[in-house]
Amino acid sequence: MAVFTYDAEEANLIHDFANNFFDNSEAAETSILQLESAPGDPELINALFRAVHSIKGNCGILGVDPLADLLQELESILELVRTGEIVFQTLIGDITLLIFDRCNAFVVSLDRHLEARYDADLFKAISQQMGQAVSVAPEQRSAVLIKALSLLDPDTSQLLQAPNKDELLNRFQIEASADLLFVMQLAEQTQSRAAFWQGRIERILSWLIALNEYAGQPVPPEQLLVAVCLHDIGMAMLPSTVILKESPLTADEKQSIQNHVWVASRLASSFPDWHMAKMIIDQHQENFDGSGYPFGLRGDEICTGAQLLAVVHAFEAITHGYSKTLSRKRPLMRAVMELNRFSGTQFNPKWVDTFMEVTRVT
Repeated sequence: MAVFTYDAEEANLIHDFANNFFDNSEAAETSILQLESAPGDPELINALFRAVHSIKGNCGILGVDPLADLLQELESILELVRTGEIVFQTLIGDITLLIFDRCNAFVVSLDRHLEARYDADLFKAISQQMGQAVSVAPEQRSAVLIKALSLLDPDTSQLLQAPNKDELLNRFQIEASADLLFVMQLAEQTQSRAAFWQGRIERILSWLIALNEYAGQPVPPEQLLVAVCLHDIGMAMLPSTVILKESPLTADEKQSIQNHVWVASRLASSFPDWHMAKMIIDQHQENFDGSGYPFGLRGDEICTGAQLLAVVHAFEAITHGYSKTLSRKRPLMRAVMELNRFSGTQFNPKWVDTFMEVTRVT
């Protein structure tokens, strides 16, 4: 590890630099999140570019070369976005967030101790990879950027893995009745409807039941399991043209997706022992602030199981990248930012905070 140090007499200067960095990084993160839904918005792109440019400029003035070199290559990528040569995509957003995360650790240490330890070889490799992304042919750019992402967060180079259902049943001591096994088997078949659904049910169940257990099991685990399985069976009843559609959905297509709540709920109503699972399905699209559907419930009018499922569903969607192809893992920090962004509006802050604790200990 290399060590970057600064003169103790310049402590106040470094403190001002750190505060400026924190302000600009927060602004950049906000722009990235907004660009997810408006990737071509020139104001957001320019705001992100200015934030990176400002931090890089301050690093250059103060001689914080390890960060200046890294941010220069990032700025070059964002310049291509700004000029329209490439379109902003989640991959660029993830890389930017991870670079800011590295920079943040560096700046915090420098502000507190007037020194920062960093992996000079890794910083150099990331910078070189980013520089290569600027110079390669457009059709090669994504592959080069994916390699840069894997350098920043090696965990993203692994395909999403799903635990075995039998392991889940044993781990959480869920007794598998004949009806439960039947529903699980049906749900497993739904994953063949789309490649990007592979392993989805097991991943959701693993996080959901772990969250429930960490919180003291406010919901019987088997009810959560049934709700997840029947939910995805209901989703699988959508036409493949909707499931696989890449372009924006029409109003009718959006309505058909919302109807999955009723389809899954009707299935659950056939089993008297699964009344709680039915309630979870009925309410899992409700929002904490009352803006959800189908009933417009708010706060603790929404049952606990539905509140838990809403958080885990969002986490799965974020880490899986909203992709129509079998995707790589996305950075955990991306999911943390997104969940925190909607804490108090879409999600109960209590369960967002609890889930963050689960991700740290799992």
